[in-house]
Amino acid sequence: MKDFSQPQCEALIDLLCLALSTDQHVSPVEELAAHVCFAKIGWHTRESRELYILDSLVRAGHAVENEKELLLYLADRTAHFTTAAEKKKVMEHLMLVLEIDGFDPSEDTFLARVQAALGVK
Repeated sequence: MKDFSQPQCEALIDLLCLALSTDQHVSPVEELAAHVCFAKIGWHTRESRELYILDSLVRAGHAVENEKELLLYLADRTAHFTTAAEKKKVMEHLMLVLEIDGFDPSEDTFLARVQAALGVK
């Protein structure tokens, strides 16, 4: 993932944090999977990735509280990925985190929304 630009790295972190916030329950294995994904994402700035993740979790928490906000946030974050390969990587990371402890209906809905926003099936 080192080939993603900094804005793409940030957008992927935001999508992962949003995925974690979707069902409002993060299992220990889900948290571990998220940390593995975060570690794989390139980071090209002096700003702390860990601080960015904390801020992203707050933004995600606010986004899931309002349907309109959630859809706008998804559209904004997924717009950073334009190629089929980039979109595939995004979905792989989200699946790695969400499928590790089984899917909740809200997580299924979230994945469908991300796929729609990315324009993939």
